[in-house]
Amino acid sequence: MDIRFANWDDLSESQKVEKHYLITLESVDLINKAIAGVKLPEDPKKAVARNVEHLKIMKAKDFWQGQDMTPINNAITAGENYVAELEAS
Repeated sequence: MDIRFANWDDLSESQKVEKHYLITLESVDLINKAIAGVKLPEDPKKAVARNVEHLKIMKAKDFWQGQDMTPINNAITAGENYVAELEAS
């Protein structure tokens, strides 16, 4: 079963955490794509800022079970720097 597409009610608690993690990594991917210059369907600065905030909210959750937060931390830092650079120019 691909938990990304599974109904939340059909998942165990550990599967729900994994689904949250996979969804969070989608924000990481969007931030990395925007920084790499991939054209987004919306304003990249707004998209990155919104996804950085999403990552901060998700990172603060208390349900994580040892998932690797390195890509999340890196995307937060990179995204904040990207937005700051766009605001400065």
